[in-house]
Amino acid sequence: MENAAARERIAALAAGLIRDGEAIIVDSGRSGLAVARALVNRHLTVMPLSLPSAVALSASSSVSLLLPGGNTRFGEGTMVGPIAEASLAALRFDTVVLTCCGLSAEDGVTARDPQDAAVKRAAVKSSRRTVLVAEGTKFTRTALASVCPAETIDILITDETAPSAALDRFRDAGVDVRVAVGNEEGP
Repeated sequence: MENAAARERIAALAAGLIRDGEAIIVDSGRSGLAVARALVNRHLTVMPLSLPSAVALSASSSVSLLLPGGNTRFGEGTMVGPIAEASLAALRFDTVVLTCCGLSAEDGVTARDPQDAAVKRAAVKSSRRTVLVAEGTKFTRTALASVCPAETIDILITDETAPSAALDRFRDAGVDVRVAVGNEEGP
């Protein structure tokens, strides 16, 4: 429940960075779903990278929903594979709201599944701005597949459990770090 509350605070902060009229990508996972739910009823063009986020956004008449296609990974409904990658490569987005399995200033953003990492890389490449949403627990691990280096991230949104030394390393790499604390944003 505590992680769910942190995810909701992070998602609200991320949604606040998105301007109506933008074309955005919302990455997969529970954090991506929280962001998708925070964007319902906004005037946006959204390409969600998971089936649960697509379902959440399909309830909104103000969201123009784009689906990337491809295969879905069992269990979480993440869209992966060359069709999803090609869909992303063919379009240009204002913002990608990226999620991760692991995170460090040294190793950058990582994912457990190489196919998922490839789709995430395609999403970053087709977007002008990368907003990474990551709970503090993500800083304690590095996953198998590399997504992007820390310097690729424009804005990192996390919660108060993120290690301050790790956040300082991201700031040193030029990343705008924002911490969602309660109902407010911290330094």
